[in-house]
Amino acid sequence: MTRPVSPAEEAGAEAAARARRDPLPDPSLAPVVPPDPERALPPRLAAMKAMGSGVGTLGLEVGLSVVVGLLGGQYLDDRLGTGPWLTVLGFSFGVAAAVRSVLRTMRRMRLEAAREEALQGNPTPLWETQGERDQRNADAAREDRAAARVRGEPTPEPPAAPAKGRAGGPAPPREEP
Repeated sequence: MTRPVSPAEEAGAEAAARARRDPLPDPSLAPVVPPDPERALPPRLAAMKAMGSGVGTLGLEVGLSVVVGLLGGQYLDDRLGTGPWLTVLGFSFGVAAAVRSVLRTMRRMRLEAAREEALQGNPTPLWETQGERDQRNADAAREDRAAARVRGEPTPEPPAAPAKGRAGGPAPPREEP
C-alpha cells in the first residue's frame, strides 16, 4: 500500500526537479539578452576600465586629502587658538595620506600587471644591446635614403665609420711593398 504524499513533500519534489532542469536558483538571475559584440567597449576604454576605480579617482583622492587636512588644521587652530601649528600639522597629515594613496594604487597596479602577465604568459622584457640599436638605426637610415631616392630628393651618403688602430685612434697609413 502506498502512503499519501503531503503537499510539502510534493513541493520539495517539484523544486528538486526544477533544480535539475535549471542550474540557476532564481530564473530572474539569468541574462535577458546575450551581450552584443558590436556594443563592446573600445580596447583603450576597456583597458582603463580594467585598471579599476582606484586609478581613475587617484587625483581626486590626492587633492581632497591635502585640502581636508589643511582645512581641518585651520579649523582646529581657530577653535583652540594655537596659531599656525595645527594647520601645518593638518597639511602634513594630508600630504602623508596622499602619498599613501599613491603608493597603494601603484602597488595595486603592479600586482594587477603581474597577474595579467602570469595569466597571459608574457615573457620578461628583452632589452636591446648596443649592437642591435646600431643595426636598427642603420636600417632606419637606409630606409630613409631609399624613400628620399623614390621622392627624387638628393640623398647624402652615409658617413664612413672611422678605422681604428691599436690605441683606438685612426689607423696609421699602410705602406705598399
